[in-house]
Amino acid sequence: MWYLKFKKISLRKHNLRVDLRVYPGDELEMPEEQELASKLKSLLSSSIIKGLDIIGITSRFGVQIGLFAKQLAEQNRIDIKVIPGQDYTTADKYKAVFYNIQQDIALGKMYMDAAKEVKAQGGKILLYDLSKSHARALNQIKETQLAPDFVEIYNAHSSVFKDLNIDFFEVISSAARSGSDLESIPVYTEIPRKKLVDIGLLQEEEGESYVPGYLR
Repeated sequence: MWYLKFKKISLRKHNLRVDLRVYPGDELEMPEEQELASKLKSLLSSSIIKGLDIIGITSRFGVQIGLFAKQLAEQNRIDIKVIPGQDYTTADKYKAVFYNIQQDIALGKMYMDAAKEVKAQGGKILLYDLSKSHARALNQIKETQLAPDFVEIYNAHSSVFKDLNIDFFEVISSAARSGSDLESIPVYTEIPRKKLVDIGLLQEEEGESYVPGYLR
């Protein structure tokens, strides 16, 4: 099987390698299921080769694509955590990824309205490619429930570092569009396990008891 050589031990560590924004292609149109499965398998394999522990697989077509990737990883017992996300641009031009939601957020909403729906579902929010005016506005809500959980300050596709003077947890992402893209981009964020547990993207002790196949 395609996945057998990509087993490893990951989530036992105190600090985890995380790439929260990865796409299953250029997303010009929704791929057929067979094509999508092939692309997702490539991303999962490449994430293991790269040494990632957690990967956020996101799509502008909705959270179901990330959920499909998560299902593939779980069915094949691949030792990587997949966090599904919906890529979203709000009516007031915030670029966001909404994680761990069960239902897609309808298009065309302002950030505050979309954030309310995400948080009502128990979801988490990453904002990326922020402008300085957006950053100033976000600083006004940093102690509220609608504040983002992560702010991306760099991604390999824009190649621009965002010096935003902003008080949120900062990450960098590959924004990779394929498995080969993911492998070739030397970008990820190392995040302490405790921080991921506190934010709510990782359960207490999740993955610590994983036993790879060669030890069973």
